[in-house]
Amino acid sequence: MDTYHLNLSWSELDSLKAALNSAISDLEKCHDMLNAKLDEPLEPIVYAQYLEYLANVSRDKANMRSILLKADLSHE
Repeated sequence: MDTYHLNLSWSELDSLKAALNSAISDLEKCHDMLNAKLDEPLEPIVYAQYLEYLANVSRDKANMRSILLKADLSHE
C-alpha cells in the first residue's frame, strides 16, 4: 500500500474533515435507501446491481472514516 502525506493548514484540515463528514452522512442515507430497495421484490439483475452499489457505498464509507481517523491522529 502506498502512503501519502499531506501538509495542510488547520483551516484546510477542518474543511477536509467537514467534507468527509458530509460525504459519510450522504453515503449512510444511500446505504439505507439501498437496503430498503433490497427488501423489495426485484428482478435478479437489478438485485445484483443494488448489491454491487451497496458494496461500493460500504467501501467508500469505510475509507472516509479511516481518513478521518488518520487525520485526527496525525495532529495529536
